[in-house]
Amino acid sequence: MEPKVSIVIPVYNGANYMRDAIDSALNQTYKNCEIIVVNDGSNDNGATDQIAKSYGNKIRYFVKENGGVATAINLGIQNMTGDYFAWLSHDDLFYPMKIQEQLEALAYINDFKGIVFGNFEFWDMNKDEKYLFQIEKLCDETKITKGIYPILFGLIHFCTVLVSRKRIEEVGLCNEKLKTTQDIEWIFRLLRQKESIFLKRPLTIVRLHSMQGKHWIKEYDIEQGKTHIGFLKAITEEEIEELFGDRFTMYQQMATFYKSDHNIMAFEYVKDNFNCIPKPKGIQKQIRMLKDKFLELGEGNIDKICIFCAGYYGKNLLYEFRKRGLTVDFFSDNKESIWGTKIEGIVCIPPVQIDKEHTLIIVALQNTEELLEKLKNSGYKYVISYKKIKKELLNIKPIIIPN
Repeated sequence: MEPKVSIVIPVYNGANYMRDAIDSALNQTYKNCEIIVVNDGSNDNGATDQIAKSYGNKIRYFVKENGGVATAINLGIQNMTGDYFAWLSHDDLFYPMKIQEQLEALAYINDFKGIVFGNFEFWDMNKDEKYLFQIEKLCDETKITKGIYPILFGLIHFCTVLVSRKRIEEVGLCNEKLKTTQDIEWIFRLLRQKESIFLKRPLTIVRLHSMQGKHWIKEYDIEQGKTHIGFLKAITEEEIEELFGDRFTMYQQMATFYKSDHNIMAFEYVKDNFNCIPKPKGIQKQIRMLKDKFLELGEGNIDKICIFCAGYYGKNLLYEFRKRGLTVDFFSDNKESIWGTKIEGIVCIPPVQIDKEHTLIIVALQNTEELLEKLKNSGYKYVISYKKIKKELLNIKPIIIPN
């Protein structure tokens, strides 16, 4: 069997990148594809239109009045003749094996109503650098294919997705009322109560540049917040139990995500609901024991806790401490430019000011071996890795959600 795949490319004023996107769709190793380009009322003096028409009958081309990405996608779906649908933004790219490998994955499990998604590469146009986005490193790998779990944490890019026409018919089209969250709201419905397939090999390149909608569409922040709150309101108790164990855990995990993602509206919603839930018994005792355990690492000599490295991992660790009512005394870092400044309300001091005999230093980096060894060789007596401390913290449920 060689099912047809419809690759739909919605575009608005896309003369800057769309030729690369169309070429990547045409260059698929799997040849039974149709490429549908939908011009959503571009107003760039015909530049987008000219590029699209230069492909002749290699693509199917539609022009419509401007109505937003969702309307362009829906027009493409309504006119597609394929058995499967793939969305390609005009500024993104498919690797040549993208469609072929995804169809092979569906054939392997014999699921013709299936959904496939995967890792991808970001291409930062300002720096002209590419880096890999690996979903399995950012969430519980055993839950990646469990329905809506990955989309709740913003881990799926729709341009990595291949979905059957039959699944689309079951859940409906894009919500045309949404201007910036039409993709995540739609995939929430597509994935809900549906096992999916996850491919680790990146098959899509996602460009990062200043003209992306999130940088200039004024509704972006509000719509993101409302859509995520809608997700949390829609989830059933059965789904919560399967994905998180309980509502208490769901709220604290989602709060961490929303805080790091700067989704203020959703964060406040989660925080308010979390504070109304009775806390499981015995947590306060566990936290006191954990604090004592940290201090006992120095056999009674430790009286201060320092997070070394004030970047992403350091801030994340501080947040995990605060969620459990524990305090960190200060940050330290090798960057002189941040010495004396406050980070999340905690002062950052030079390493030479740390009391080497009475301070527990937690190195907050993903790869800590080299720095751990260097600090120990410099006479810092109590040094431990971020991973070891965080493992202890995550064994105990939070009692609060800090600001």
